[in-house]
Amino acid sequence: MIEWKIAAAVSKLIDKFPQLEIEVVAENRNVSLAMREADIAVRLGRPRSGDAVARKIGTISYRLFGTSKYIRSKPRDSYRVFTFSDPVKRETIPRALAAQVPGQEARLALPSFTAQAAAALSGTGLAMLPIFLGSQMSGLAVVDEPETGWDQEVWLLTHRDARRFQRVRIVAEAIAATFED
Repeated sequence: MIEWKIAAAVSKLIDKFPQLEIEVVAENRNVSLAMREADIAVRLGRPRSGDAVARKIGTISYRLFGTSKYIRSKPRDSYRVFTFSDPVKRETIPRALAAQVPGQEARLALPSFTAQAAAALSGTGLAMLPIFLGSQMSGLAVVDEPETGWDQEVWLLTHRDARRFQRVRIVAEAIAATFED
């Protein structure tokens, strides 16, 4: 999901710096900057420990999205909300969601935000989506209730030594800028 924003930001750098090589990898595990698995890492949530230089670069806001017809036709306590088939995401996102949509257990687990958006577009339920994604999906509307959402901090990490390289600074700044919007 955040790889969409990162891909858009860093793809522009290729035109400006043709010699630059960038590989964006989206994983559910934290890569080790200390072991040089990456020069830059973007993490959801504040890093707990480590030797990396970390800075908060933004916040991703999530809201419930569905078709207007579905939202109008259902009382809040009967919303069907889709969840993740990925065990890591299943633990974090639905827990926050469960407190907001009481009594609703997910009956459909899907692998990604885009799959959940597609299911929501079918008119059979709601998907908890980042606002930047859900608001761009034609046919989806946000559930207009302030308590049906949550925010997640986005942090950029670099190894202390890697910061001295211009290529790392350029890419890090491009990534940070995309989350400031």
